[in-house]
Amino acid sequence: MAATWECPSCKRRVPNSVDECRCGWLRSRVPIAAPKPTDLVRGATRRGWEIWVGLAVALVLLAWGIYWMVRPPAPPPATGILGYVDPTPPPPKPSPHRK
Repeated sequence: MAATWECPSCKRRVPNSVDECRCGWLRSRVPIAAPKPTDLVRGATRRGWEIWVGLAVALVLLAWGIYWMVRPPAPPPATGILGYVDPTPPPPKPSPHRK
């Protein structure tokens, strides 16, 4: 159900909670028309498009979640035990020799 009604006099959209338009037209004087078959088809097409977009987004999010659940995390960098050589300390600075 629509949240507004259209005033036939001034063509304004008026909330359903208001029974009288600003121009003075009463809502009770508005004729209730049955929806046209073309309106129903357009609504179904629009709804179908929205459903397909929603499904596509859900599928992408699901695939992304499965990828992160299945893919193991990267191991931390390991330092070797056998054959590991510490970097050499910097050479000492020459000290002035006193005679």
